[in-house]
Amino acid sequence: MIKNAEHKINIFLKAHLKTGLIIGCALFIVLSLMIYLQAFESLEFNLFNKAFLKKAAPVQNQEIVTLDIDDPSLAYVGRWPWSWNIHAMVLDFLSMHGVRNTVFIDMDFSREEPERLNSEAAVQLKRSLQASVGKGKAAASLMPEAGLNFYKSVEKSGSAIFSYALKHPLPDSSFAEIREAAKQKEKLFLPDKVAAIEFLKKKLEIKGSPQKLLSAIDMDPPVIRIMRSAKKTGFNAIDLDSDGFVRRYSLFAEYQGEVYPSVGLNVAMNFLNAGRIDFGDRYVDLGGKAKIPVDSEGKMLINWAGSYADSFTHVPFNLLSSFIALQSAKEEASKHSLQDMPDPMALQEIILARLSGLHILPDEQCKYISTVVFVSTLIEFYLKNTPNSVEEILDSLGVDAKDEQWLALGKQIQVNNFLADVYKKSKKIPPFADLLKMARTGKITKNVENQLKDAYDQMVFYLENGKVEKARPFFFDGSKKLTLGKRVISISPAFFKNKTVFYGLTATGLTAQ
Repeated sequence: MIKNAEHKINIFLKAHLKTGLIIGCALFIVLSLMIYLQAFESLEFNLFNKAFLKKAAPVQNQEIVTLDIDDPSLAYVGRWPWSWNIHAMVLDFLSMHGVRNTVFIDMDFSREEPERLNSEAAVQLKRSLQASVGKGKAAASLMPEAGLNFYKSVEKSGSAIFSYALKHPLPDSSFAEIREAAKQKEKLFLPDKVAAIEFLKKKLEIKGSPQKLLSAIDMDPPVIRIMRSAKKTGFNAIDLDSDGFVRRYSLFAEYQGEVYPSVGLNVAMNFLNAGRIDFGDRYVDLGGKAKIPVDSEGKMLINWAGSYADSFTHVPFNLLSSFIALQSAKEEASKHSLQDMPDPMALQEIILARLSGLHILPDEQCKYISTVVFVSTLIEFYLKNTPNSVEEILDSLGVDAKDEQWLALGKQIQVNNFLADVYKKSKKIPPFADLLKMARTGKITKNVENQLKDAYDQMVFYLENGKVEKARPFFFDGSKKLTLGKRVISISPAFFKNKTVFYGLTATGLTAQ
């Protein structure tokens, strides 16, 4: 019976061997062509795309916002890269208003900023050099230190996070080729860069990692003086799939045998107050606060939140710059005592000169802000030192007290100063409706009342956060309406409290590096 079965099998194989070989060869050819033409990869990408389009949009954390250096910002401020002084102003303002972290994305701080002297500074330097001749002073000691304001801002903030760039090897490079390329690059490093990499290496907190990582042949960390005061520092690398789309993000990278964290991972750890990183089977555990699925290369799939306008809150730089300019104008006004000035009316020109020197706003806006801060300073002075009403003060300044815009400004100064006095005595903030009665504002229009309510909300922020004296004179420009897709958001300086702000370049056709 067994011999009979074997005989039948042999007959079957002989009859179908040719057909089997043909089918096998055909399958081999088809599969080879599919691999060569990346058909499997294309299929994978299409499945990912369909899955992302059909899935429910993830809940977006409203505490995360972006501050965008966009095309209109470059039109106002000027060509990229910008002076570090501008970044210092941004960091100072956000820190003053309680931001949780300011994350500098794809900005190159790997080299000291070259000094940029405006005409006034150049004249002053020339005088100092001339005066030092024959006195034994080194000329270099008289040169202003480039980047000093920014260094001070980073140190004072203590919450700034910086990204830096990695340089990748050629595609399909072997491990030995990557190491050799990195060594050749290293031979060209300047001493400051070598020191910065060594400093960054000493601050690494990662123990262990996925087996296969994104490898780098070069990196450009920020200068040591920045990293010393920064909250965190991490690389930022954009991984494009073969079809040009971004679906994954590298959480780790390897350079010269060390494992470095990405800036995104560092921000997540800080946001979650995660104290450590643990590696599991295809996931990263952030101190027990969250688990991030990763592949064998330590990359995570990006859970895209949706379209640009419908996802996170994107604040254009030009909106923030108007807040910065108003605060700068107040700071300049507070430096001068009207009683001691030979010509108090010169204060407006002094404020205007300060704003023009910031180079962050058009001349028209600088003139508007300098005017309202100057008039606000005068009104506040006269309210404190005379028995006159707001209307009488406006008349004495030659301003039409019936003009709703000026009347609203005057009433702001009156109500906000009254609120500051009440809070100073009682440490309590009365409801807005009660405050209007207590401050005896008289009959006002609904529009003026709305402006007073907006100013009241901002005053409450400064009072509760111990920053009220920095807000003098107590005029506040109205909250800005920001339209993002179907959403309309009110943005005031208080909006940034407890936010994690990603600050970077979004202008078309440009890169930050």
